[in-house]
Amino acid sequence: MKISLRSIKGVEEGLGLKQFWNWLQKKLEKLKKRVIKPRGRKALDDLLQCSSPGHSYRVREVSGTRADAEAEFRRIAAPGTIAPHPNPKLAATGGLEGRVPGGGRIYFRPYSTSGPPTLDIHEVHGYEQIKEIKFT
Repeated sequence: MKISLRSIKGVEEGLGLKQFWNWLQKKLEKLKKRVIKPRGRKALDDLLQCSSPGHSYRVREVSGTRADAEAEFRRIAAPGTIAPHPNPKLAATGGLEGRVPGGGRIYFRPYSTSGPPTLDIHEVHGYEQIKEIKFT
């Protein structure tokens, strides 16, 4: 796609370079939200790549909210396998379970004993050493 400077709204409105740059960044942020994100095992790989070590070698941490944790869960779990969490207390607060494509299970807990929302990873080949991903 070819774009001329005249077709860019910011230039037509006579914005200075700084204002144009801010306008462009806002447009790019909106575009990034519309980009298709990977699903399944690739989504888990990407999430773990941007995580940092937690309080033990089996725990990883990422920055995020409960909504972020649930969104990541839904990206990783195979869509037809998502069900309420097997623990009734967690199910009542929105906890979920699902299958990871290629094998293994994933659980979303809206809260954990230590506080933050957590994804529990079970029997996922290649990630046997990872037990939890905490959203802090």
